[in-house]
Amino acid sequence: MSQQGTRPPPGNVRILQVCNTDFYLRKFLTPLVLALQSRGYNVECLTEGTSSVQHLVSQGIGVHDFQFPRRPSPVAFAGAVLRMSELLRQGAYHVVNSHNRNSSIVARIAAAHARVPINLYTAHGFYFQDHQSRPVHKMVEIFEGLLARLTTYTLSQSAEDVELMTARHWISPERIRYIGNGIDAARFAPAPRGGRPPSGILKISAMGRLVAGKGFEDILRAMAKSQHRSELRLTFIGGNIDQDISPSAAHFSQLMTDLGLESQVTITGMIDHVEDHLNQADVFIHPSYAEGMPRSLLEAMSVGLPCIATRIRGAREIIEPGENGLLYTPHDSDELATRIDHLFANPPLREALGQGARATVLARYQEHDYIGRQVDAIEDLLREKGMM
Repeated sequence: MSQQGTRPPPGNVRILQVCNTDFYLRKFLTPLVLALQSRGYNVECLTEGTSSVQHLVSQGIGVHDFQFPRRPSPVAFAGAVLRMSELLRQGAYHVVNSHNRNSSIVARIAAAHARVPINLYTAHGFYFQDHQSRPVHKMVEIFEGLLARLTTYTLSQSAEDVELMTARHWISPERIRYIGNGIDAARFAPAPRGGRPPSGILKISAMGRLVAGKGFEDILRAMAKSQHRSELRLTFIGGNIDQDISPSAAHFSQLMTDLGLESQVTITGMIDHVEDHLNQADVFIHPSYAEGMPRSLLEAMSVGLPCIATRIRGAREIIEPGENGLLYTPHDSDELATRIDHLFANPPLREALGQGARATVLARYQEHDYIGRQVDAIEDLLREKGMM
């Protein structure tokens, strides 16, 4: 079905937001969905699971439950593409905006097959990574490049990704736009925090899902190597969601036991109001091996925490070492232990880094600006297609 050149009446432009889980839709995409709806667009969402997004349904947003492949099976992906292609034809969407890995692979191929006028991909970090071997990195880069050829336009959270994809000629500069990231700086606002408590305890926080590639086990190893091992406490804000199949949570718990750190680590599970836990911490660590533009890091920076992050794409775009945080080499728990000990011994540095972190978020990473850049991009594409 070709919709090329159609001019839907005002308020009848149909936009489908596609992501991998209802958790992601609720936690990360809701502001964009509601912003588009407030502009008069007919917005629907497609994701796996709907139990946690009834707030969207109650506001007139249609949510489709769709099963995405969880393993790299060509047969499973082909079946998902065919099912989604039929759904897109029936929905007569003008824009399909996909996110995340498996969901965006299926959605972009299906949108091209169904000839949706605007096949939009939001890249929360392309999936070729610094730590991959050269052959694997090249193979993934080629795969991303081929998908980009099917895509009308790409929005990238990472400026480094924009530079690489255009330099490799996978995407022309006119077909990709840097959007960064953004969080609610009013919600993630600093609470009063003094220096290190008289007891000498340093409270560390980390946040995310306990899945492969996030590096959380490196925090445990660094704590065990620290000169102040007995004075460190870790609150891990997160856990797993229903769609997770990674054994990382079990590995994390086993390592915690093996290192004798059980009494020093608290795991909250998946919770709301993570800002309350962040505001009880002294230091935040983001140990991930691969990201686009890490939201959890921005949230910690917004509450004024001194942050230690891996020197990877995304994080190294945010962190200016010594100004608003510190960086270390991924997988290097010795270097991370050194960073922890440095901040333990320097409360004034922690304070200065935390102030710099908050200032960075206010200047560059506010949610209303981030949402505005995405809405502007979609409306530019609609105008280009003669649809508004």
